[in-house]
Amino acid sequence: PPLPEDRYYHFQLIGLKVGTTAGEKLGEVKEILAGQSNDTYVVQGTEGEILIP
Repeated sequence: PPLPEDRYYHFQLIGLKVGTTAGEKLGEVKEILAGQSNDTYVVQGTEGEILIP
């Protein structure tokens, strides 16, 4: 079903580019790990994986 504006399904976030507010490129979302209290984004960067809560 369609989601409200500014809401996304996990599959829609896979492949998105990730960066900091300062403009530093971190990598690309490869996976989202669902947790009990929050999700963790697995970002593939040039130097390996970065986990972002």
